Amino acid sequence: MTIVSYMCRRRSKQDEKVLQSGLCVSGQTICGAIKRVRQLEDQCKSIIVNIGSVDIMKGRPLVQIEHDFRELINLMFKKGYTPILTTLAPLANFAHDKQVKTKLERFNQFIKKEGKFLVVMDIWACLVNERSHILFDCFQNEPRMVTGTSEPYVFWNKIGRQRVLQLIESKLEY
Repeated sequence: MTIVSYMCRRRSKQDEKVLQSGLCVSGQTICGAIKRVRQLEDQCKSIIVNIGSVDIMKGRPLVQIEHDFRELINLMFKKGYTPILTTLAPLANFAHDKQVKTKLERFNQFIKKEGKFLVVMDIWACLVNERSHILFDCFQNEPRMVTGTSEPYVFWNKIGRQRVLQLIESKLEY
């Protein structure tokens, strides 16, 4: 699941709020997000960035995914946006694929390192236990197809969404 939301500034600080999550596009790659951000003309303040799962599922090399992620973040800065980074959630339907899980964990470490001077929300940590085993009670029982991908996703269920929303609320300053 790809979430790219943004907050736009209104007349005063007290009017500032999340106005739109309209950049949310299931199945979007990092390159797709770069194209969308290039077209943004809004006076946004911050963008929550949760992207890369599709790139990993498509088997793209980690070095290319990292390069594209840096390009996306640099573009946001050039356009005057403040990126708020998130780690990627576990891919529950790939839990037994050691190669995918390792690539995902390495990309999450990269995100944390790249975001050392930014806000980084650790979604991964919300959805795994202390041994990094996926908390399957946070995910739906069956995978669903997502536009733009050839593989189905197992989405977060109500419990998973609540855990992630609590994390986001705890990290955002209104």
